[in-house]
Amino acid sequence: MIEYVSQTVIRKDLIEKTVSKLSSLRALTPDANYILELWKIYEEHKNLRKDYLAFKITIETCCDVFELVSVAPNFLKKTKKITIQSSLEDQKKALEEIASSISSTRNMFAHAKTNYDLKGDECPMKYLHEFIKLMEIISQQIIRWFSRQQEDIRII
Repeated sequence: MIEYVSQTVIRKDLIEKTVSKLSSLRALTPDANYILELWKIYEEHKNLRKDYLAFKITIETCCDVFELVSVAPNFLKKTKKITIQSSLEDQKKALEEIASSISSTRNMFAHAKTNYDLKGDECPMKYLHEFIKLMEIISQQIIRWFSRQQEDIRII
């Protein structure tokens, strides 16, 4: 589900950053630096197609961290510490923690081989039930975000 919507999130972010860059006065007389800056936007978005980074930008874009705190399992320590007074940086770190845990837990099951090395941020087995509840809320938020997007931006 996250992987499915992540391509729309990445595309929308790429379009917004590119349009912003093309809206500058420099677009009328572009020099080599301007072209390289445009290229850098594209290159940075190529990297977002990687599993963890795609999850990260999707969760940061679509999810409200305050809605996730109460259902987050205790092993997500940064997330559990979030309050209304938390800084934007702490909120972002909590969402990164969630994205990292989702990616690693997914990989733990998807690549369940004898030679798979744990990353350390996978959901412990004793918290799987709570983690599933967290994933349910995240999925709902992502679906709602996706449904609000214009159809021409959606990647289906």
